[in-house]
Amino acid sequence: MQTFVEILHDARVLGVDTLPDGTELLGRLPHVGESAYLHVLFSALTASDLDELEIKLSRRVPEVIAEFLLNHNGLIAYQGALSVAGRRSNFSRDSSNRQPFDILEGNTYSRVSEADADDFFFGSYNWDGSLLFVRGDSPFIYRRSRSSAAVLNSWPSMTQMLDLEICRISKLFDKLGQETDQSVPTTPGNDLITPPS
Repeated sequence: MQTFVEILHDARVLGVDTLPDGTELLGRLPHVGESAYLHVLFSALTASDLDELEIKLSRRVPEVIAEFLLNHNGLIAYQGALSVAGRRSNFSRDSSNRQPFDILEGNTYSRVSEADADDFFFGSYNWDGSLLFVRGDSPFIYRRSRSSAAVLNSWPSMTQMLDLEICRISKLFDKLGQETDQSVPTTPGNDLITPPS
C-alpha cells in the first residue's frame, strides 16, 4: 500500500507548484479555478515554530501531532475532504502564500463542547464537519462530530489513519481530480477500531 504522501504526490501528473516556503500544490484543477489544486501539503515546522505554537496554545502539542507538524505543517487533501490543521503564520488570502487551517482555533476560541480537557483537535472532514483529535499522550486518533463527544472512528496511529484515509478517499475521485459521485460521503464508515483498555 502507498503512503499518504505517495498518494498525494500521484496528483503531480495534473500539475504541481512549489511555493518559496516549500509548500507543495499538487494536482492543478482548472475546472475549479485558476489557483485550485487537489491537494496542499504544507512545509514542515521548525522546532522554534512548534515552541511558539505551544506558547500560543498554553499547552504542549501531543507527541503524535508534533511529529507530524515537524514533517508537514498541515495538509488539505482532495480539496478539503480531509484536512490536517497547522500553525498559521499569517491570515493573508493571497494564493501565493497558502496557510493551513489554524490548529489554534479548534483548541482555543472555537473549541467544541463536551471535549475532555486533554483532547487535542487537529483535523476535519468537510463532508460533515466531523473532527479528528488525540486524547492526551495516546497515539490513537479519534473522529467525533462537532455536536457529540461520541467517538465515531479510531485508528491506532497518525500514520495508519492518514495512509488508510487518503487511500480510501482517493478511490472517490477520478484521474482529473473530480469526485466520481458527489452523493457518496467522503467520511469513513462507523467501523470503529477500539483502543486497547
